[in-house]
Amino acid sequence: MFQFRAVTALRPSVPDAVTECNHCDWLTANRDRAVMFELLRRGVFLNPMGTKLYLSLAHTEADLDEFTAHFAAALQSTRPS
Repeated sequence: MFQFRAVTALRPSVPDAVTECNHCDWLTANRDRAVMFELLRRGVFLNPMGTKLYLSLAHTEADLDEFTAHFAAALQSTRPS
């Protein structure tokens, strides 16, 4: 669950490093992941590895239009301030 208060994050790659962050910082730093989560929130599931998208002959023009609309909206909503 995301919260709007700061949390303490331990960084295992840096011994004894502790930093304050919130989910907005995390989303800004990881926009690709944020876009995937926003697409999921909008009902679009992508491969969690994020390496490939598959287009099938079963997809219609309407399917492609719907996906591009959701993708554009996800990009817009995750745009850094």
